[in-house]
Amino acid sequence: KVDATLTWDITDTGAGVGLPDLDFLLFDPNGTEIGSSGNADAPERISANTKIPGTYIYRVYGWANGPTDFLITSQELSGGSAPVVQPIASDFTSGTQRFDFDGNFNVVWQPLGTVLGYEVEQSTDGINWAVVSIANANATGASFANVADGTYSFRVRAVTNGKVGKYVTIPSNVVGITVSKRSEVDATNEISAINRSIVFPPGSTELVTALKNNSATTFYPNMRFEIVSIQSFGNSVRATNADNGGNGVTNVAVFDYSQLVGLSLATGAESGNKTLRFTNPNTVLFSFTARVKANVLGGTAGASSAPEGESATISGGESGTGSGIKSAKSGSPTDGSLLKFTVNPLTKTVDVAKLN
Repeated sequence: KVDATLTWDITDTGAGVGLPDLDFLLFDPNGTEIGSSGNADAPERISANTKIPGTYIYRVYGWANGPTDFLITSQELSGGSAPVVQPIASDFTSGTQRFDFDGNFNVVWQPLGTVLGYEVEQSTDGINWAVVSIANANATGASFANVADGTYSFRVRAVTNGKVGKYVTIPSNVVGITVSKRSEVDATNEISAINRSIVFPPGSTELVTALKNNSATTFYPNMRFEIVSIQSFGNSVRATNADNGGNGVTNVAVFDYSQLVGLSLATGAESGNKTLRFTNPNTVLFSFTARVKANVLGGTAGASSAPEGESATISGGESGTGSGIKSAKSGSPTDGSLLKFTVNPLTKTVDVAKLN
């Protein structure tokens, strides 16, 4: 990079023209402006990365002046490249904001060139930075544990050999994480399903369903609607578009509503709509039982239910009402209340009952 300062004598000519004002510009070898400084008075300063080889040109522009002597003091700084930091793995992402639910996460980077070590810097306001971790030359990441709730930014500098002593590179790109400790709960008793529509395309049944918070508790992502069993004549009905690939018969069909509730689902609030699609080749009446899992603030991430992608064991067969449904995690407690949905193709209605 180059770092340059433009100074000049600030004197009034006495002829009523005021003080001189000069502006400062920097162009790369392709003629592209890569830096400028245009304060109302002296000095002007430019600091810019020089990413391509060649001749860089400074230009002094007389904004308001007669003949004015000036001085450019320029430094060329050389050293290794900063590492590239990867986005922090999150438990939930909304737009560009990433959330961690237990305060344990990793900052991971890709090394560039030969280094002696790394300095990991942290900021809570994006302005003031402090070194919070030192890593050796072979490291590609730093782990953080039990971090308090809050929003944090991280960047990394590489330490390399300099002509004299050591050189610390410019900072890397910035990555962020918001720590918001949450616990997973069974929200089936507090959340109701709102069936917006029901249609019967050939060979299938489609429900468009939203979730509504009927309690005084505010719920937070992640939020899941899980079909744990389906009962139908001939065992012909199965879920076909679950987010985890489950079908609701041989394994739990998970429909993720996390991106449909915003940052939270307050009292009386409704989620966005999601389509639940089932095979139904003979357009028969069928029922299914489901539960709702959501997060509340505080504590650490719970483990009372199977994560998306894991199967659960369902006992009771075709006639089961939900009792005996177990989580896929060994030793987890039996789930509580369930919702039973009865889909009637003759009346084109969906009836919902609560099972305890």
